[in-house]
Amino acid sequence: MSLIEKMSSADFEPERYADEYRERALAMIEKKVEGQEIKAVPPAPRRTGQVVDIFAALKKSLETAGQQKSQTADRGKRKRKT
Repeated sequence: MSLIEKMSSADFEPERYADEYRERALAMIEKKVEGQEIKAVPPAPRRTGQVVDIFAALKKSLETAGQQKSQTADRGKRKRKT
């Protein structure tokens, strides 16, 4: 069975999901029809912070795991010789 088949569902029920964007748009249209002023919400401030290089983090993780694995293997070899 493929991944797509596993994740696909014949029991999809679209009524379980709400289109929030459409609901907000219709609410704004209704307010405009009633004569109310629609005020634009300022965009959320840009998040600033440390940007992580995922590829570099993965590479470091694999190197660390490889080193730990080789150290564990070396310890096992030493114990067998004694």
